[in-house]
Amino acid sequence: MSSPVEFFDIFASSPESRKINDNLIQALLFNESEPKLEITLDADHDQLAFINSGSETIRLIAPAGSGKTQSIVNRLLKKISEGKSAKGFLILTFDNSAKDSLLSKVSESFSKAGLSERGGPSVRTLNSFGSEIVKKFSPDAKVVLDNEPNEIIRNLLKEFRKTNPAMAEYAPNFVKARVYQDLFSLLKNSSLFSDKLIGGDKSSQKTFVDVIRTKIEPWIGTWRGTPKEKDALSKIPSMLAILFHSYNTELKDRQKIDFDDQKLLAFRFLEENPGTVGSLMSTYGEIIVDEFQDINKLDFDLIRILADKRSLVVVGDDDQAIYAFRGCSPDYIINFDERFGRKGELHILKTNYRCPKNVVEIANRLISYNNPNRVNKEQVANRSDNAHINFWHCLNAGSEAQIIARTIKKLYDTKAIKKWDYSDVAILTRLNHQCLPIQIALIMEEIPFHCDKKSNILINDLMTRLIGLMGLHLKLQKNKKHQSLEDSRLLLDCLGRFIQDWKIKKFQQAVERSGGYAEINPDEQMLPWNVNSADYKNAVQGLMRPGSPSEVVERIGRSFKNMNGIAGDLETAVNEEYLPLGEFVDIASRFKGSMQEFFEVISSLKEKVEGGLYQEKGGTGVNILTYFKCKGRQWDTVFIPGSNQKIIPQTKKDSNVEDERRIFYVAVTRATSNLFFSYVRTTVKSKVEPSQFLAELGLTDAEEKRAGVLA
Repeated sequence: MSSPVEFFDIFASSPESRKINDNLIQALLFNESEPKLEITLDADHDQLAFINSGSETIRLIAPAGSGKTQSIVNRLLKKISEGKSAKGFLILTFDNSAKDSLLSKVSESFSKAGLSERGGPSVRTLNSFGSEIVKKFSPDAKVVLDNEPNEIIRNLLKEFRKTNPAMAEYAPNFVKARVYQDLFSLLKNSSLFSDKLIGGDKSSQKTFVDVIRTKIEPWIGTWRGTPKEKDALSKIPSMLAILFHSYNTELKDRQKIDFDDQKLLAFRFLEENPGTVGSLMSTYGEIIVDEFQDINKLDFDLIRILADKRSLVVVGDDDQAIYAFRGCSPDYIINFDERFGRKGELHILKTNYRCPKNVVEIANRLISYNNPNRVNKEQVANRSDNAHINFWHCLNAGSEAQIIARTIKKLYDTKAIKKWDYSDVAILTRLNHQCLPIQIALIMEEIPFHCDKKSNILINDLMTRLIGLMGLHLKLQKNKKHQSLEDSRLLLDCLGRFIQDWKIKKFQQAVERSGGYAEINPDEQMLPWNVNSADYKNAVQGLMRPGSPSEVVERIGRSFKNMNGIAGDLETAVNEEYLPLGEFVDIASRFKGSMQEFFEVISSLKEKVEGGLYQEKGGTGVNILTYFKCKGRQWDTVFIPGSNQKIIPQTKKDSNVEDERRIFYVAVTRATSNLFFSYVRTTVKSKVEPSQFLAELGLTDAEEKRAGVLA
């Protein structure tokens, strides 16, 4: 394999380094053709077969870019033209964005057909439809606020540790309430009722064991290989069952339901009162379920009851089933007849209207590795043009981000006259930590960007605290006795979570009396929970010592417990939902300047983001989002950086290579003109190999050289 190009430092701005980058980027070619309309009111042969079908049960397999939504709407129009009432159709989907997309297409198509939207089909999320059912038998129940489940769980854990001290040692403090909440959600989405579980129902107990078997690691990990491992394995399931039931009891006492209860309680009511289904569903003659590949057991159970004695159309693509971590399975659509107990007439939309010919070809090649666990199909491109597929590798994520930003700049200069904008670009990542160098590189090039708020790494809480600590380090270099109430608050907040205000004031008074942070030996009553005086001294001594940017940042990451998103390894980054600053040490190590200069550069980047380069609600900026967030969308140009083994596919214990391949397939099939793949040699201080999926796409050393980046 050819040697990787070592691009200049991500912060380099000298004319010489920019000239080298420009020469490298100059070799790139772009597809400047305009993509054709994805679909019209006309329909191809496969779509017509689905639209005209009179079967009572239909399974429609609709791969990426095949005109799925318009085909659903065209079927509605056909049925209405035959005398069916539009009110008789119930369309169910699983999130608000999919619902809004369907409503928009219904509105547009009804308008073209001269029909009124009033009295049209009901388009609902399954959750909102379930919630409406729950309100019929429990009218006072309200949906919890966003943070309420975590607050309930934290209170339950606090009480549990008082009342069950022997068992509570197996509920370690480092396991966050969110982890319990995720587990409880999985249990509910397995159609599990906690009162039946606690009551000894055998079927419920089996379901419970099956679910927690792969999710018990956060609790059991501490005890593996110790004399207490056997006892832990025995007590942890019981403890989790008790907490699960206590959580549901507390919700009931508060007259609240959580997000999953909207479906679970609706299912229970209909299962226990089957006579109510007929009257509840009397308006509807046909139910259409979109995104059927992403359903779990609870979704399936509820849909099965709702669709009893009604026409049913399930629509989806098993190759785009990407929510296995939520308990969803493509098996419901792959083996629909066996699962549902009624035979569905199969229709497959084989034509891709979105992607150029070569993108369709490589995507087909990739997903074929999932055989035989998929519906047998191969898409054909409607377009005859080819995308420019570029493929290169870099030494690290900083270099990779820099070349991406410069390439986007060239794209803008090349295509802006055709009304092409930065928003026509998407950068798709598998992990959150991959966003940091990308965001920095875009800001250095003055390129606006959009991502959801929690993925904006430069203005999140962790970065704010890090910049604050770097600033405090510089203050202490100038004056070892420096202290202030603001910096005392920062110091304690970074040492640990949940520091009370009275502790901060008591600590500040002690610092003022002794003459500086290094001069006091605080007792644990002044410090955050689970932080001792040795932890404090180690952290302060690290701040007092001079060092290069990378040395200072690494010391902060090691010695401040509440800053553990800075310095870590790849395994930690993969297993944590967010390790947003995982690449920060590497970025600091590549900075050619003093700690003062590094602090000023990072602070100025943050100011630029806050000054308008970051667009929270979209607009004209480059889109940065994960593979999961890109489904159902498309862009002229798509970058897929960090295409490395351990990142995609991941190697976590509960990861499945077929699930990971589907996620990658979704990312690949978003591009309408240009598609860029890149991989790195090191990430989060770990050496990594290129993803096996690159070879499965058919991208080889020769492809990499032909891309023109590695001349």
